[in-house]
Amino acid sequence: LSPSVEGGRREEEREKRREKRREKRREKRREKRREKRREKRREKRREKRREKRREKRREKRREKRREKRREKRREKRREKRREKRREKRREKRREKRREKRREKRRRRGGRRGGRRGGRRGGRRGGKR
Repeated sequence: LSPSVEGGRREEEREKRREKRREKRREKRREKRREKRREKRREKRREKRREKRREKRREKRREKRREKRREKRREKRREKRREKRREKRREKRREKRREKRREKRRRRGGRRGGRRGGRRGGRRGGKR
């Protein structure tokens, strides 16, 4: 082999090595870009999950508030009904007392000589 051919071959080998190194660098860069894209997608998914959780918590709080309001309204209605029942009972008791008084008066009147008797004293009482 002549020296000139030998030199050419060496040059080619050097070129090949250079090319390999270049390819490696290119591959690394590609890999980095790929990784970045992957990371971005991952981040987006993470964000979505976070958002969903946030939304759920918000919904729960909303539901709780709604429930509380509902409960308050229910309580008010219950209270009103209770009040009405109480009022009715009071009314009945009042009525019974009135009835008893009436009955007593009638009886007292009855024992002392019928309609003319009683506290009014009938005709004998008279206006003085």
